[in-house]
Order: sequence, then C-alpha cells, then structure tokens
Amino acid sequence: MTPPTQPAQQLQPVIAALQAALDDDLIALALFGSKPVATRSRIATGVLLLIADSLPVSPLRRSQYIHSFLPTDWRFRVNLLAYTPLEWFNHVTPLALDVALDGILLYDNSHNVFPARLSVL
Repeated sequence: MTPPTQPAQQLQPVIAALQAALDDDLIALALFGSKPVATRSRIATGVLLLIADSLPVSPLRRSQYIHSFLPTDWRFRVNLLAYTPLEWFNHVTPLALDVALDGILLYDNSHNVFPARLSVL
C-alpha cells in the first residue's frame, strides 16, 4: 500500500463528501487497480474501495446509498466497491491482495488496522 499521492488530491471532493456523509462509519478508502490514475471525469483503470459500517445489505441499495453522497459531477463516474469491516476482514481474497500490492490509501479511520491487515498479506 502506497501513501496518498496526486490521485488523493484529485479525489479530494469525493473523499470529503464520503467523510461528511458517513462520518465515523467510514473506516477506509483506497484506490487500486493496475495503475490507479484519477481525472476529473473518472478514475481510469482504478477502483475506489470503501470500507464502512452500517451499509445496506443489498448490493444495489448499497451502491445507490454510497453514490448518493458523491458530488454530482463525480456520481456514477467512480468505480466503487463497498464492504463492511466484517465482510472485508473475514476473508483474504485476490482483491485484498491486489489492494495490498497496488493500493493507494486515501483515508484511514481504522487506527492503522486496515494498513496493518494489508501489510501481512
């Protein structure tokens, strides 16, 4: 996991909106993919991983819930995966390995649990 860089600055409106909407429920945000690159219009070859408490169970409702918080010009232009901490930390998946290798940590409210979990993978 690499520290925040230029993509974090470009994604600041998205990060701020999710922080404001989810408050303490937001645990972590990471950008990952083959080469995470952020632009104003979309995240090219990257996916935003969101870990948060109190997410809707239904994948469709979860997506609608999270996207409703995004600034209008970012809505549905962000490739986003959302998990609860229980869903994310209970199983080591190829996705977790991809995030550990290529991810850029954008936000961490896990008291370093998220980066520590990824570093042992």
